[in-house]
Amino acid sequence: MVRRILIALAAMILVAAGFVGFQFYRFMRTETIKIDDRFYVVLGGGGNTAVLIADDGVLVVDTKFWRAGRQLPGIISALTDKPVKVIINTHYHADHTHGNPQYTPGTTVIAQRHTREHLLALDKAFWEVEPAWSLLPAEMVDDEKQLQFGDETVRIIHPGRGHTDGDVVVYFTKRRIMATGDLFINGRYPRIDLRGGGSGREWPATLDKVLASSDVTQYIPGHGPLAERAVVVRFQSYLRSLVTQVEERAKQGRSLAEIERAVDLREYDDFESMPFFTSRDRNVEWVYEEVMGKERRTEGH
Repeated sequence: MVRRILIALAAMILVAAGFVGFQFYRFMRTETIKIDDRFYVVLGGGGNTAVLIADDGVLVVDTKFWRAGRQLPGIISALTDKPVKVIINTHYHADHTHGNPQYTPGTTVIAQRHTREHLLALDKAFWEVEPAWSLLPAEMVDDEKQLQFGDETVRIIHPGRGHTDGDVVVYFTKRRIMATGDLFINGRYPRIDLRGGGSGREWPATLDKVLASSDVTQYIPGHGPLAERAVVVRFQSYLRSLVTQVEERAKQGRSLAEIERAVDLREYDDFESMPFFTSRDRNVEWVYEEVMGKERRTEGH
């Protein structure tokens, strides 16, 4: 009997390990998509990356992390021999920023002001040493910054709180393409980083400002495949339903466990969880904690 139990436990562990390994592989693999001769998207390997090539250099939105972050310069070099001149970080999380040190000190790095603050406060061990220190965001965005890069007018917009309090979206106006960072992720449950100033309750209104750029034809999400406007609207609808249901039940004095059982989000059953990062139950938990005024003390990614 004991032997059978041990065999069953071993089998369960192997299945779980295989599932986690497969999800990690999916998260880390990359795919390069050509939009045109000067614009590419590198999906996966952490946060999705946009690459804009000008005559004298390259602009990169989000630099991934760990191994994929080290591989990204090689991917870019296969597209062009021009140097990376500008990096835009959509927010502070490691899967969007830890590739920064792979580039030359002196590269212009742009981010929202809160993003730099969070990097130094919540990820200090990584950023306080070289070469990371020299690749910290040094050019700050408050509400909006615009720059001309090659043939493209690039708008860097801070629409409000959502995933964190330092999220920006990057709008390539000529191509009508917007990189959203993790303010929109395609087909997965979002992470509400309360420690990083995020807000599930404010997120839908923030997406109203993102969607106000009505001529956008394609969105580059923080994670997942490229999307059209309807997919972003559905993601916003999920957040609205989540927040409304949690707020209503919290006001009735229900406990977190009761709320988790009561919310009806079956319409979004096709969304995927991200092991160790986020799930539907975690979404309910984060909104509940925000409504109740509790402070998150766990790491946000």
